[in-house]
Amino acid sequence: MDSFENLPDSVPVKLMIKPVGRWQIPIRANCRYIYFVEVSNNHGAWKPIGMEEAWSSWQEVRAAWPESLGVNPILIKYGQRNFIHFPQKGSHNLVYLRPNLANDRLADVSSKSYDRLDDSQIIFGQLKKVLKKDREMYRKFRSRNPNAHGF
Repeated sequence: MDSFENLPDSVPVKLMIKPVGRWQIPIRANCRYIYFVEVSNNHGAWKPIGMEEAWSSWQEVRAAWPESLGVNPILIKYGQRNFIHFPQKGSHNLVYLRPNLANDRLADVSSKSYDRLDDSQIIFGQLKKVLKKDREMYRKFRSRNPNAHGF
């Protein structure tokens, strides 16, 4: 697959992601999602590796798309950002789950709507700009610090 920055908008979301052997399973109690348990597949054996509080945005996702509709969203983690893809609702939808990141341009340009599912072009365009900027910053850093490690 070509680098993300060079992919045309016509490429389906599922072809841009790859499974990493981890699942985040939402835990529900008293009609609310309260935690995610994360499990990892290590040589065929599933083991719990962590737990975190459920995000308030997950409540909103499931209010718009309840399990009873047969829609199973896929969580896509990319750095500090989380996205949801709904494969049962088409091949090009992507929704940004907005964390509280300072100066988050992606949150500013996305629709904040879990029912329309039409943010993928906005998200991809913005991510391509971020990647280009990050690569340029890295290139400049490496040229000024050729012996630096771990950046």
